[in-house]
Amino acid sequence: MLYLIKNGSIPDNLKVKALKDSNPIIRMLAVKGSHISEKDAPELYTDLKDDESPFVRAAMHACFIIDPEALIPLSHIERLGVIALSEGIYEVEFAKFIFEGLQNNLISENEATQLIVEFVRNPNLHKGIEDKAYDGFDWHTKKETFEAIWNLTTCTPHSVHYIIAAEYPLKTGNNDTIPRKFLKQMSKDTLKILVWRGCEPLLELIEKNPELYDKEIKEEALSFKEIDDKFNKFKKKSRELEELFIELNELRSEINERLDTLSEQITELKSRRRGLFG
Repeated sequence: MLYLIKNGSIPDNLKVKALKDSNPIIRMLAVKGSHISEKDAPELYTDLKDDESPFVRAAMHACFIIDPEALIPLSHIERLGVIALSEGIYEVEFAKFIFEGLQNNLISENEATQLIVEFVRNPNLHKGIEDKAYDGFDWHTKKETFEAIWNLTTCTPHSVHYIIAAEYPLKTGNNDTIPRKFLKQMSKDTLKILVWRGCEPLLELIEKNPELYDKEIKEEALSFKEIDDKFNKFKKKSRELEELFIELNELRSEINERLDTLSEQITELKSRRRGLFG
């Protein structure tokens, strides 16, 4: 059924059976692959929206691009399910929801952390960030989204945003990077993570203004540079060896071709002699 759902080819009879299955995970998967419409199936739509399982209810919300305001009335487990199952969300509004939710005590620090983890680890929600923009509007949207998420690393507790620092893309498909004003507001722990991820704007800032950074961060940056230099030397040697192997293979092929040609010539010469004296 997972294969059929992924390819959007689940038969109607199997879909109906799955939507009424006693196992909530089966119902959840069926909902995710069905996109139940209130207009086309009002009774079924109502039943699934009020399903006893929070995962099924979450799947109903996740069938559409998520407006984070829709998360407010949901239970925490439903919110997690929506984010984990969703294929689209208004990221700028999601970042605002996290920040304002913490500021107004609508969500706890632990809840915010779990929501961010589900967001970052759902590839469907940020797979387009690293693609090149196809027009100016798309570029602006990607840049705005990228900066809204990274801004959370400057205004939320470390436990909330550490996963962004550790796993969220460091640049967009158009090479927009983390704004320097954000880098100057981040905590030491966040900066250390970014150093080890090789965040180029940060490494440049540390190199140009080392006096502005904690000794530990400078040591981390130096260690990264040494490791990066060794890795680059290794890659260079690997490329050189690869080029040498290519040259050797070309030489081997050329020698084999010449030996084949020579063998043919010798064979032909022997045949002529046998013809003359045999």
